[in-house]
Amino acid sequence: MMRESLVALTLTFALALLIPGALAAEPAPPVTSTSESLADQPQQPAPPTEAELESWLAGLDANKYAQREAATDALGEAGAVAVPYLRRAALGDSLEAADRAVWILKKFAESTDEQLKLDALTVLADTERFPGIVREAELALAEIYEQLCQTHLEELGAEFTIEQGGVNLVNLDAEVIKVNTNREQWKGTVDDVMMLAKLRQVAMLRVACSELKDEHVRQLAGIEGLEIIELVETKTSIACVDELKQTHPQLRVRLKNRTMLGVKLSDLGAPTVRTIYPDKPAAKAGMRTGDVILKFDGHDILTFDELTTRISQHQPGDKVEIVVDREGSEETLIAELEQVDWSKDDPLSEEDE
Repeated sequence: MMRESLVALTLTFALALLIPGALAAEPAPPVTSTSESLADQPQQPAPPTEAELESWLAGLDANKYAQREAATDALGEAGAVAVPYLRRAALGDSLEAADRAVWILKKFAESTDEQLKLDALTVLADTERFPGIVREAELALAEIYEQLCQTHLEELGAEFTIEQGGVNLVNLDAEVIKVNTNREQWKGTVDDVMMLAKLRQVAMLRVACSELKDEHVRQLAGIEGLEIIELVETKTSIACVDELKQTHPQLRVRLKNRTMLGVKLSDLGAPTVRTIYPDKPAAKAGMRTGDVILKFDGHDILTFDELTTRISQHQPGDKVEIVVDREGSEETLIAELEQVDWSKDDPLSEEDE
């Protein structure tokens, strides 16, 4: 053991002779004061002042090309604070300034900063003099809003599904969005649900939300491109539905609750019975496939949507009079409505009546 220690010691001294300073202690790192280290760090430029931003905005339409270029570069480097000023230029009377503002905003729209990207696209979507750019911005915005909305609502416990198109839509490839907050996992509020009002290019929206009232539905009805809105288990009134028929004549509004008749109807044109489910109210009342529903509880019925709205105003157990056209003759039936079992029937599915 002693021999091995001596050998190791001998080798150590040999290395010291071959490599000068091998046994010397490593020099301590130089002490740098906090003030010196801060001084060495690159300083962040101060944000531009309002006066500077106004000056650059005016410079977009300057007489000299060099001034216009300098203003364009400055606004491009300013980032998010420049967006409101770029909006004024993009929507203003000067084509030169608008063209340069749109160019900068398009650069912002490619940013990895999601908020800057969103702000820029929002402005570009309003620049009516550039229809091609507007369309691109609207499509990008629709995708961003949809992703944000879905992520937020799912985090709060909502069920959120997206489907492509439907046989009842004008645009067969358009999006159908279904949201259900009437579940135990939901821990959000109606304000969270109203994120849906920011969606764009949605053809059909089906919402199951017990907190939804008339004022909320009015906002949702304004979604661009919306053709059908289906409201399941909400506090929406028939008066609101009638109002929307006047203010949004292109929009089809359906109300549904836990009350069911137990039939599948044609969705377009006269509400013709296509399927009757066994042991359900319609079957028990003697309704037949091919019957056309003319009246429900004394109200004339012209469309599928009108029937769903009228059914939604009743509770399970209510007895209603239904008048049908059966091969040219009117028949009067009495049906006792039943409750939908949401544990078996998905409120976001193509609900039958």
